[in-house]
Amino acid sequence: MKAKPLIFLILIIVIAVGAFFIGSKYGKQPVQTASVSEVATSTEMGTDNDGMEDEHAFLQADYNFDGIPDRLEMLDCGATGNCSYEVQLYDSKTKTYMPTIDATVAEEKVNFEVTNPVVNKEEKLVCSYSNVGSGSYHMIVYAYSVKDNTYTQARDYSGSRDKVHACTLM
Repeated sequence: MKAKPLIFLILIIVIAVGAFFIGSKYGKQPVQTASVSEVATSTEMGTDNDGMEDEHAFLQADYNFDGIPDRLEMLDCGATGNCSYEVQLYDSKTKTYMPTIDATVAEEKVNFEVTNPVVNKEEKLVCSYSNVGSGSYHMIVYAYSVKDNTYTQARDYSGSRDKVHACTLM
């Protein structure tokens, strides 16, 4: 008789643990970055290109080094673990987040996007770090221009994990 309550208790625990893992796998998941310590995550409802309302994930940190939290809107996460984001800087005049520009190629001004972002506050750099294959990595270092509110590529690293350096120009 005592075995039935014990089996029932074990069954309830198994169901509860399974529901927790299913909920955390398919529910709201925080966006992760290992290098920005004061990152906050949030989600909002928005309309994608397909006209459907979807939930968007955001990272918040200071990406233009003015002391005000900006945000990154998640665009995509691939099978290699690389997540791409659009940088949106906070405009205190309009109290909105505005996409910023990648001015690396003067003729092709496009919204600034980064992969697995890393911020270097001392050198005022934002780095895009990607796993591009088995043991192969790619990092692009971008410098921010306060004058025209844009980012420009300053350095490009590729190679093995040992050869792709930290987010720095030194």
